[in-house]
Amino acid sequence: MIHTFNLHVPAHPGSLISRTIAKGSAIVSNSDMPHQNGLRGFLIYYEGNIYGAANMTRFVERALSAAGRMRERYPTAAMMRAAAADLKQIGTFHYPSSTLSICDGEAFRQWAGEEPPTD
Repeated sequence: MIHTFNLHVPAHPGSLISRTIAKGSAIVSNSDMPHQNGLRGFLIYYEGNIYGAANMTRFVERALSAAGRMRERYPTAAMMRAAAADLKQIGTFHYPSSTLSICDGEAFRQWAGEEPPTD
């Protein structure tokens, strides 16, 4: 079972990804499945808390929701296939521990609207 997920932001302003997914959404993928079932690109799940749930105000909480859905292959409208060129990996998310590891703090800040974790 998957435990570590890649975290992404849209690679290009104005792209389909950036127009479809709410700014600040946690976007996760499993890089082990780039061509699942013969389809090209990555399967991504995302969570933007567009309905204002009190338990998903922080990015890490949105990442937990998106990763949990992907891990269980939960059916949701908040998933899509995306070309690798449309995504920029900014880190990883470890599911059981809810740990964010951010490698591009500036891209994280611009997309998530919060400071990256420091631990």
